[in-house]
Amino acid sequence: TIEAIDALRDIPYDVLSIAKVNEANIAKLMYSYEMLTSLCAKLMGIDAYNQPGVEAGKIILKEKLST
Repeated sequence: TIEAIDALRDIPYDVLSIAKVNEANIAKLMYSYEMLTSLCAKLMGIDAYNQPGVEAGKIILKEKLST
């Protein structure tokens, strides 16, 4: 819960709230996180959309799920 995280006092976090849970608001929230991911990757000097480790992880996960 937010209260449990807040009690730790040393973990930064954001609290987001939306007025109404619907497709449009969920899409806006998803878009915000996609933009945040892109921005953070740019600031760190990495390509968030071409990471070989991510693709390798997908292959491993797919193999594990198919067994």
